[in-house]
Amino acid sequence: MSGRILRRVRVAQTIPSPSLTLPTRRCYGVFAAVQVASPSHDHDLQPVAGPSNSETAQSERWQSKPVSENGTTAHSSTSQASGKHAGELRPSASSRPQTKSAFPKGVEEHLASVAAAGLEPTQSDLDKCRPPNHANPDHPKYVSDYNAVVDTLCRCFSRAQLRKFIMNWDRNSPLAGTKYKKIDYAESIVEKLWGWPSLKEMERAKRDRTEVATRSFPVKASEMFLIMGKDGADLLEMSRTYQVHVSLSTDPFALSVEGVRGALKKVAERIDSIKESITEAVFPLPIKAPVRPYMLQRISRLTGALLENLGSQGTVRIYAKTQRSLETAKRLATRASHEFQLNVSRERLAYQPSLTAAGSVPAALFPSTYALYPFLSPQPLPWTMSSGGAFRMRRVGAWFNAGGEDLQATGGLTGGRGRLLTRSKDPVDLQEVLMRDLPSLSDSQLACRRVVKASTGHVLLTPSSPGQRISLVPPFPGNHAFKELLKWMNKRGARTGFVPSLPAPLVNSSPSREKVVHRVLYRAVQPRPTEDQHHVSKNKFLSFEVVLVQPRTDADSFDSSLHLSDDDPVDEEPAIPALYSDAECYTGVENEVDVMLPDRPMDVQFIAQSLTLITPDKHPPELRMYTTNLRTYLTDVHAGDRQPDPPLTFNFGGDTWIMHSSASVRQSTEAITLSSGMSLPGEAGYSMRAVSESVLDLESNQKSAHCELVCDDPTSMESWSKFLADCDALTSTTYQPIGNVALEGFGDDIAI
Repeated sequence: MSGRILRRVRVAQTIPSPSLTLPTRRCYGVFAAVQVASPSHDHDLQPVAGPSNSETAQSERWQSKPVSENGTTAHSSTSQASGKHAGELRPSASSRPQTKSAFPKGVEEHLASVAAAGLEPTQSDLDKCRPPNHANPDHPKYVSDYNAVVDTLCRCFSRAQLRKFIMNWDRNSPLAGTKYKKIDYAESIVEKLWGWPSLKEMERAKRDRTEVATRSFPVKASEMFLIMGKDGADLLEMSRTYQVHVSLSTDPFALSVEGVRGALKKVAERIDSIKESITEAVFPLPIKAPVRPYMLQRISRLTGALLENLGSQGTVRIYAKTQRSLETAKRLATRASHEFQLNVSRERLAYQPSLTAAGSVPAALFPSTYALYPFLSPQPLPWTMSSGGAFRMRRVGAWFNAGGEDLQATGGLTGGRGRLLTRSKDPVDLQEVLMRDLPSLSDSQLACRRVVKASTGHVLLTPSSPGQRISLVPPFPGNHAFKELLKWMNKRGARTGFVPSLPAPLVNSSPSREKVVHRVLYRAVQPRPTEDQHHVSKNKFLSFEVVLVQPRTDADSFDSSLHLSDDDPVDEEPAIPALYSDAECYTGVENEVDVMLPDRPMDVQFIAQSLTLITPDKHPPELRMYTTNLRTYLTDVHAGDRQPDPPLTFNFGGDTWIMHSSASVRQSTEAITLSSGMSLPGEAGYSMRAVSESVLDLESNQKSAHCELVCDDPTSMESWSKFLADCDALTSTTYQPIGNVALEGFGDDIAI
C-alpha cells in the first residue's frame, strides 16, 4: 500500500505545472500574512473579506487551503493524492450554507477591495459595517440579528484587526487584552462601540424578571428598627414597591426576602443604602438621670431614631438615619427626663364637697363612693404619658345627676365648705398652697407681678408598669370611700398626669378673633426631689413669646381695597408671615397644683406665677440669635424651608435652662355666657372671659386644646372669689349630646 502511495506522489510531481487545476480563489496578502504569522489560532485560519453570499466566496471557504512553497498544500499529501478523494471532501454548491450578510449592502465588497489593495482596514471601514438599526431587544428577532452581526465580523476581520479596533476605541480598556478570543472582540465592538444591548445581560435580566428566589439579609437590632420604620411602615412600603415578601427573624436578626432576582437586587441596594446612612451618637443628658424605658420607645416612634440607655447616669445612645431625626431625638430625650422630674415634685390635691346640704337626705344614710373609671380622651394623650391605659377618679353614680355636683348646695370651691386633701389626707388651703415659696413683691428688686392661671382638663392615673398592655381593668378595682382611695394612691405611689381639654361651652364654638403666637418655654434645672416629698416645689421658668402676622385673607384684602384710591399702590403678592413685634421674655417662679374633682365632669390645674419682664437688651444671647434667625426665616424667601430650632439648653442668670416646650399657638379670648338653667352661683346668665388656645408642639407634632382662666390679682379677695366661681362654672358644666329628637308619646327628648 505504501509503495502505491509513493508512486502516485511521484507521478503528481512529474506532471507539468500548467496542467494542474487549482481552485479559483482570492488570496489577499493582508489576511495571508496574518494567517502565516499566527498559525496557532485555528479560528483565525478561516478566510476573511469578500462577499459572503456569493457562490465564489462560498467555494473559497470550502476549497481554499494554505499552499506550501513547492506548490502543494500544507496538509498531508495523502489526503489529496487522488482527485476522487479531493472531490469527496468538497461539498457541492447546492449543499453549501448560504449565509446572509448582516452588513449594509456593498460593505463586504468594499472590504474585499481594501484587502485586495493590500491595505489595513481602518476605523471608518468598521463604521461602514455598522447596521443602521436593529430589532427591539425584547423581540425574538433581536437574537438572530445580534448573532448575524457577530458572525459577519468574525468572518470579515481577523482577531488582530478586531483587537486593534478595540484599542483605538480605548487603549486602557480591559477588553483590549490579548487573552480574549475573536468572538469576544466582535461582541465587544457590537456592544461597546455600537451600543447594542448585550445578549448575556438580556438573558440575565430575563432571569431576574422571572426566577423567584429567597435571600437572607443579616442585620443588627438597631439596623432592623431603622429599616422597619415607624410601626413597620417603611418595611411595608419597601415590600410593596419591589413586590417582595419580607419576614423577620430575631435569632439571629435577619430579613428574609422572597421575590424575583431583580427585585432582590434592588432590595439589597436599598438595605445597603440605609445601613450606610445610619449615624450613631452618644448623648449625655443635662439631667443626670436615665430616661424611662417606655419613654425611650415613645421617643423612638416619634423621631424614627432608636434610643437606649447607657448606664444609670443619664446617657443615651442614639441610632438615626438623618441628622434631623438625631437632633429631634436629643431634644425629646432631654425634655422627657426633665419633665419626669418636674412631674414627681408636682402637688396633687383632691376636692371633697361638703357632706351637708339643705333639704337633702343625710349623707350618712347614702355615703358617696368613688372608683377609677377607664378614660377615653377625645385627643391623643401627651407623648410623655404611658400608653398602657388611663383612669380617672369619679363618684359612683354621678352620671345620674345631669349637673354633677350641686354647687348651690355645696358652695363649690368658692364657698369654702368643701375640703382639699393631699395624698396623705391632710386638708390644705388652695390659695396658701399656690402662694407658698413665691417671692413677695417687696423682696423683689425688679418690677414683677403675680398671676394665677387655671386650666381645665382631666387628672389621669396611669399604670405603675408602663410597659403593660392596655386594659379596662383599673389598678384598684371596686368602689371605695374617698379617703380610702387617696390612701391607696399614696401607698402605691400611683402616677398621675394632667391632660388639658376644652370645657363643654367651648367644644363646638368657633374662636372669635385669634392671633398666632410662637411660644418657647424653658425651666431651670433643680435638685432631684426625694420620694417622700409631697409639698409643692417651686420651679423657675423662662417664657419666650413672639406674635406672628398672618397673611391677609381674601376678605381682608377686599375690605382694605375699599379704602384705597386709584393712585394708591396695591400689593398683588400675598403677604409673608412676619414678626408682629419684638419678642417678649418673662422669667420668674411658678407653682403647679393639680386638683382632682371626682364629683364633676372635669378637673383643673392651677399655676401661680411670680414673673418679671426681661428687656430686649438683656435677653439671653442664644434667644437673641434665635429671634434673628426666626425673623430671617419668616421674611426672606431665600432663607430655606427648614424653620430654625430654638436652643435646647443655655446658661442664664446663674441657672442652666432646659427647653420644656416649643409650640405654635392659635390664641383667642372668648366671652362665655352660661344659660340660666345651670345650677351656678349668682344670677341667671353667668358670664366670664376665658383664653382658648390650640397648641401644636413643634417637636412631637402633637396637637392639644387648652382653656385658661386668669386671675391678675390673687391677693384681692374679690378677684380671687370671682376666679374660683369661674372655675366652678366651667368644671361643672356637662357635655351635651349632638342633638335631641322629640318623639310622639314621650315626654322627654331622646338624645342622639
